[in-house]
Amino acid sequence: MIGRTLSHYRILDEIGRGGMGAVYRARDTKLDRDVAIKVLPFDLMADEMRRLRFVQEAKAAAAIHNPHVATIHEIDEADGVHFLVMEFISGEKLSDVLARERLPVSRTLELVTELAEGLSKAHEKRVVHRDLKPANVMLTEDGHIKIIDFGLAKLLESVRPLVSGESEAETGYRGETHPGQILGTVSYMSPEQARGEAVDHRSDLFSFGIVFYEMLTGSVPFKGKSGTDILSAILRDPTPRLSGVEHAEELQHVMNRCLAKDPEERYQTTKDLLADIRRIKRDAESGVRRVVAKPARGRVLWSIVAAALILAALGVMFWPSAPGEYAPRVGRTIQVTRDPGLELDASISPDGKLVAYAAGPLFDTKIFVKQVAGGRSVPLTVDLDGRHRWPRWSPDGSQLSFRRLSSQGWEIYIVPALGGAARRHPIPEETLELAWSPDGRRVAYAAWEAIYVGSDDGSEARKLVDVRDEPWSISWSPDGKRIAFTSGNPGYRLNLNVAPSSIVVVDVATGETIPVTDQSHQNVSPIWLPDGRSLLYVSDRGGVRDVYRVSISDSGRPSGEPERLTTGLDVFTISASGDGRTLAYSIARLRQNLWSMPVPEKGPVSVKQAMPVTTGNQVIEAVGVSPDGKWLVYDLNLGGNVSLYKLRVGSSESVQVTRGPMDFYPTWSPDAIEIAFHAMRTDNRDIFIVGADGGPVRQLTNDRAQEFYPHWSPDGTKVVFHSTRNDHSNDVYVVSKEMGEPAGEIPVQLTFGAGATSPRWSPDGRHIAYFSEGVSVIPAEGGTPRRITNFGNRPMWSKDSRTIYFREAPPSERAGIWSVSLSGGDPQLCVVFDDPTRQPYFPEWSSDGETFYFTLTEFESDVWVMEFEESE
Repeated sequence: MIGRTLSHYRILDEIGRGGMGAVYRARDTKLDRDVAIKVLPFDLMADEMRRLRFVQEAKAAAAIHNPHVATIHEIDEADGVHFLVMEFISGEKLSDVLARERLPVSRTLELVTELAEGLSKAHEKRVVHRDLKPANVMLTEDGHIKIIDFGLAKLLESVRPLVSGESEAETGYRGETHPGQILGTVSYMSPEQARGEAVDHRSDLFSFGIVFYEMLTGSVPFKGKSGTDILSAILRDPTPRLSGVEHAEELQHVMNRCLAKDPEERYQTTKDLLADIRRIKRDAESGVRRVVAKPARGRVLWSIVAAALILAALGVMFWPSAPGEYAPRVGRTIQVTRDPGLELDASISPDGKLVAYAAGPLFDTKIFVKQVAGGRSVPLTVDLDGRHRWPRWSPDGSQLSFRRLSSQGWEIYIVPALGGAARRHPIPEETLELAWSPDGRRVAYAAWEAIYVGSDDGSEARKLVDVRDEPWSISWSPDGKRIAFTSGNPGYRLNLNVAPSSIVVVDVATGETIPVTDQSHQNVSPIWLPDGRSLLYVSDRGGVRDVYRVSISDSGRPSGEPERLTTGLDVFTISASGDGRTLAYSIARLRQNLWSMPVPEKGPVSVKQAMPVTTGNQVIEAVGVSPDGKWLVYDLNLGGNVSLYKLRVGSSESVQVTRGPMDFYPTWSPDAIEIAFHAMRTDNRDIFIVGADGGPVRQLTNDRAQEFYPHWSPDGTKVVFHSTRNDHSNDVYVVSKEMGEPAGEIPVQLTFGAGATSPRWSPDGRHIAYFSEGVSVIPAEGGTPRRITNFGNRPMWSKDSRTIYFREAPPSERAGIWSVSLSGGDPQLCVVFDDPTRQPYFPEWSSDGETFYFTLTEFESDVWVMEFEESE
């Protein structure tokens, strides 16, 4: 049984057989999801060159990443069985749907729009399907298109020299393009396929046209009694006329271009095809009918044509046109604030005349309002204690919500827009933020792992959706039917934390979520434009944080590639006026470099005595020093990625060790030959190991939870880390360096429900220190934990394992580096962070027992306004 050969897949049932081999529905027990497994024919994988070619092509197909293309999760081999692990799609094939019913034109336009979107994304990746047909298109249970076997049809080599005389359409496959070989299903072949010629993406567009025609009419356009007759019709017969179909003339134009015999006469890009389909779809939804001009012959017809042209011109002038997608381009920019320090979280009023923002020291910001046209800033919350962030306007512009951190924790407050007493909103504590619906009757608010929607006063709240990666930055669509939000890295809004995040849209009625971006970069701060057809957001996908626009289809899904509106802006977050013509934003620049100072014999010592280790416009978050004190390794953001770099102590020449995209918190092995780190190289954080000189990266943990902060045992055989795998509570685990979870090892759990983070092995190997509402230690082999202090984080050890150093972060009055004896006693302050111009906004640091290494930050931001002009 095939199930015995695949370690963590439990075969449920066989769901099909065909040219690609047997297909099984299986359960991925490790990731707790159903998948489809295609077991590949032996003759394909027996030849080494064909196997390598298959893997290359399959990886290209796996990189498409589009909601309308089935995802390939894994390409692997076990016990001589080669297989693909793919997304399991609940639904039915489009061929089965078409055999059962005739789809309305409106529904057909919805589906072919998604079909074209999937094709367009694949063609951008230079992947061609070559066997596009209704049997290779799934209609999911929720009514959306998924293209299956994308890019894989050409990989199998069951080549038939010529189609048989059977009436059923048949499929031939090949490994490479050779003249004279036939590829594809006969009824859906392009002329160049039928002739055995080389094909490109335009062949898919011909097949698309046949599928589109069949969806509209119920039959394929080119018919015959045998395969040979069908091929002849494809090569010679003209495109049939559509009759009895709504919008026939406009659709005929699309058919003619898709089904042109010469590829040069077809659409040259799938984007052009998609644009025409979207236009027809918009016209159909709005009731507008367009006249496609026909060539006329004879003098009598000229008068008819002239009259038609006049009527068309009058129609352009007086007929209400379909609402077009608002495509802004950057116009004038205005600097609103110029004060030294921080002005963050810019939020523009609905009428575009006022900007609210947070200003002051990072740990003591207040809310201010200022006119875009100029004048003095008006303080709104200076009389209220605590830290105030993230103002958001009500739809009528009369009041603002903001988030307040006090001794009670984070709470949402409301304040009149032009000044007055602030009051606490009755929604639950520990809410990340609040956003009013467009009509002001409802609010949406984000908790740590869910989004809720309720009435304006917070009553009748219901959970809209669970969000695994901490939702924030909520934005309602103009019609109130959808909410866009940021998933992941909420620390970004606190201090520009560098970590990946994604933009997601959720349907308010159903709770269905649709990803707008992937999570390979920082994608934050989504806002809807007033037409509801596009989102603006901030991303560092181009290296620097800039503003991007992405079109959103009627189904709520992204349509096409994001468009970059700004270049090199370093924008923090964005907000748009009610008419979408004005954008408020903060330009935030963070410089964070390494500093060092000897471990003081007696403290406290001022941080002003620290010496710089690195300089430059860069952000370093975490550093590790080798046990012998000769090498540093740190994470550094360059080119939009966070990668690891090493530096010999005393040198200024750093050497890149990894190439991201998001590699953090590196620590040296005891012999300084390897480096452990946590990274976002999969869908979540895992622990990895890399050689100190670079080279292959080996994964050590493999769990759906988040794993952080690895540290080596003194003998270099084990790695300790903390993880959220125990019901989302942080706990400390140990795994061997040689095996790890991908090899089947189960990490040993040392703490249980303790909220334990940042573990650190003592040099003598006897204890592990960690943070859990203070500093605690536990025997390295497991046992009863012991609390050492009631405050502090990120413990480090002295060389003799008798003293623990730890950090306390601003804005605490205890901010600094402290020491405490392993046996207990009162902590002693070693270094005080008393330089207001350079504060340690991130708690990461390291020590070899003789020197402290840490980061200090210079943070500057101002508020700006950008006026948009509509693209012609």
